[in-house]
Amino acid sequence: WAHWRWLSLCLHTGAQQSATVANPVSGASLDLLPHFQLEPEDVYIVKNKAVSLACRATPATQIYFKCNGEWVHQGDHITQHSTDRSTGLPVMEVRIEVTRQQVEKIFGLEEYWCQCVAWSSSGTTKSQKAFVRIAYLRKNFEQEPTAREVSIEQGIVLPCRPPEGIPPAEVEWLRNEELVDPALDANVYVTPEHSLVLRQARLADTANYTCVAKNIVARRRSASAAITVYVDGAWSEWSKWSVCGAECTHWRSRECSEPAPRNGGRDCHGPELDTRNCTSELCSRAAPGAEDVALYVGLVAVAVCLVLLLLVGVLVYCRKKGGLDADVADSSILTAGFQPVSIKPSKADNPNLLTIQPDLSTTTMTYQGSLCPRQDGPAKLQLPNGHLLSPLGAGRHTLHHSSPAAEGADFMARLSTQSYFRSLPRGTTNMAYGTFNFLGGRLMIPNTGISLLIPPDAIPRGKIYEVYLTLHKQEEVR
Repeated sequence: WAHWRWLSLCLHTGAQQSATVANPVSGASLDLLPHFQLEPEDVYIVKNKAVSLACRATPATQIYFKCNGEWVHQGDHITQHSTDRSTGLPVMEVRIEVTRQQVEKIFGLEEYWCQCVAWSSSGTTKSQKAFVRIAYLRKNFEQEPTAREVSIEQGIVLPCRPPEGIPPAEVEWLRNEELVDPALDANVYVTPEHSLVLRQARLADTANYTCVAKNIVARRRSASAAITVYVDGAWSEWSKWSVCGAECTHWRSRECSEPAPRNGGRDCHGPELDTRNCTSELCSRAAPGAEDVALYVGLVAVAVCLVLLLLVGVLVYCRKKGGLDADVADSSILTAGFQPVSIKPSKADNPNLLTIQPDLSTTTMTYQGSLCPRQDGPAKLQLPNGHLLSPLGAGRHTLHHSSPAAEGADFMARLSTQSYFRSLPRGTTNMAYGTFNFLGGRLMIPNTGISLLIPPDAIPRGKIYEVYLTLHKQEEVR
């Protein structure tokens, strides 16, 4: 009440003084209510920066701020006086600062607000409320756009709900990192819910779309959504029917090109070529033309080439076979794999040589040529018990063919097994001997379980080798 008494006294005194002032405008201004030229507006505190609130009124004798129903201390006001040049009325402007700590004291209870109260001789006037809020922006979007595949000319809606924030975030869209401006593209617009709408999808709309939310605090990006606009293939018109050919048929074709499939679109379904029989009037039975003659000539040329190749192969085969027959004339040697060849009779001066007595009932056939591989000098194989085995020498070689009347069943059985051995038990030493050609075979010492296997083609074709297999016991080696 003392304050109001002092204010009334000042106004009364001012009224008395104004009666003596010659300026009527100044006297009339005391009867006006304060009018705000500047009112405080909503502000946001970013991080820890304090914000400033200001108001300006005319005519006003005093201006004070009130925040959340409490008067701000007079010392926190910054006051500035001036005069309105157009009216000559006094103008007062007041500012205060609000910190983050002041707002956080009542955070959660209610919003922090402030307003100005201006006095004049006629009364008081209040400004609008200005809210002071702490600004922020969450990291996660409430809804993000997702990848889609759409057919051409189909509509697309890409939803986007930005993160929660104060002030609310503004939303913009990026197409391949370039800003989408609906003002420049009539096919695109953004809904009030921030969704991006493409009225009719075009091939050029195939891109990666990103929703961007931002306010005064931060800028957030959603995950990019790949939009693929595909085109299903469609057939072109059928071509005209072709001329009837020699087979009395004609055809027509079409292409999957109107449009051709793109960006994973479906291919055309159905045949690309259509063939039909010609009618009797259109059917042509003319003689073969130049194309048919060329075809026949080509077939004949191919046949001739095949016959020549076959003849060359036969000649090569016969030559190889002839070379083999020159070295081995007895066909029984080729078919049996190996057959016994006559062994040199023992000499009188060496009783230890292996000896097979000749059979006078056998017929002897003599062949020219070598049946064994040649060596530079006559080499002999020295056996532990003094046996000397010498390879067949150069010159004539004799193959014995037994007659059924002269040879016994034992010799025929040895021939049928495609192996030949001659065992000479001398003490504890045994030996087997045989001749082999390219077919190979097996050489074995009876009653010992020891054998020698010669694989096919181990001996060159056209050659016959003599092979000796001996068994030595430990006491004989000593």
